[in-house]
Amino acid sequence: MENTRSTSMPEADQHSFIPRSQIPVMNKIAIVSIGETTGIMREMMKYKTEADMYNVNSKKTLENARYYSYDELEVLADVLEDYDAVIMTARMGSRSGDVLVRLYMMLNNRKICFLIMPFYFEVEKTLVSRNQVSRIVHEDFEGAILSQSSILDSADLEDAFDRFDREMAEMILDFIPELQ
Repeated sequence: MENTRSTSMPEADQHSFIPRSQIPVMNKIAIVSIGETTGIMREMMKYKTEADMYNVNSKKTLENARYYSYDELEVLADVLEDYDAVIMTARMGSRSGDVLVRLYMMLNNRKICFLIMPFYFEVEKTLVSRNQVSRIVHEDFEGAILSQSSILDSADLEDAFDRFDREMAEMILDFIPELQ
């Protein structure tokens, strides 16, 4: 239904008046790093973003993110319900993957996941990760599934991990405008 309300302002001022209903509303977005993805979150913090940052871990590892322990997942889920969209990232095949799956199931808002799969030679983690992923990847899944094995081409593994974290951070941050 179109807003047809007239104003009594002089015509020159009418051009600068924007009705409240036409002011674009920015969606409220949260980014949650779980467990070993603190490097990715640290890279994201280097850029200006309107998203609120959260970290779930066994101890506080990031200064500029709101910290929740693994035992506080229900409390975090309550906080995240106030957001229009929640972006989550975790390395699958471990406790972090289990936590992401639990949090994903608790939330009713839009969820976007960036899932990091184990190296191909981590057989046990790979089996666990497949189970975890199968619990959340359905026709309405949004996000990406990426393999750590893609960084094995580098001779310096530490640099490769840094590059992977940086590229993941950029991928997640590039996705945020699509949520607005």
